[in-house]
Amino acid sequence: MAILIDSRSDETATPLKLSIRWRRIFSNGREWDRNGEMAIGLYIGDEPIFSPAVFDSGFMRGLQLRPGEFCGDSDYCEILRDIPRALKTGERTVIEDFICLFTRIVIGPDLFGPAPKADPEARFFDVLVIIDHGGRWHGPAVGSGGPAVLLGVTRNALEQFWRDLVSEALDPSVCDEVSRERLAKEFNAEDANER
Repeated sequence: MAILIDSRSDETATPLKLSIRWRRIFSNGREWDRNGEMAIGLYIGDEPIFSPAVFDSGFMRGLQLRPGEFCGDSDYCEILRDIPRALKTGERTVIEDFICLFTRIVIGPDLFGPAPKADPEARFFDVLVIIDHGGRWHGPAVGSGGPAVLLGVTRNALEQFWRDLVSEALDPSVCDEVSRERLAKEFNAEDANER
């Protein structure tokens, strides 16, 4: 599990946390095809940030999600490419599934500045997590926009978060053999340490 902790909290406040764990990574046989299913957790300290009332409990139980977690997909495991791109370019990067939009993660320095600019040397990043589906808000009355959380993190923390995601992606308990071989070639341990 990869965990990102909001660095803007003072010493007395309980920090916001984002966790992402791979539920499974699998291939449908095509060389380019690697699909990832994730559990995205939002917490204040160790407690779910949202009341259980916002969750669709039957849907969550069916997906074997823990309290505070929502489901997310990463077609072709794009999140493993998107985070390094955000770090390298300092550009606003949107991470979302191509087919069924469950969650959206937006990373960039100063996301809400009047004129956000790319900053490859940025030391701090905003990470905005929007849950689009998976709770009781989803439906024709409200639309697909769900709750959102904004974290401020250091470059080092975001780099470690990415390394933890890569490490877990290569775990045989979550990744099939074909996908693991392909991901290992693309994100080997040396690359993970250099990025």
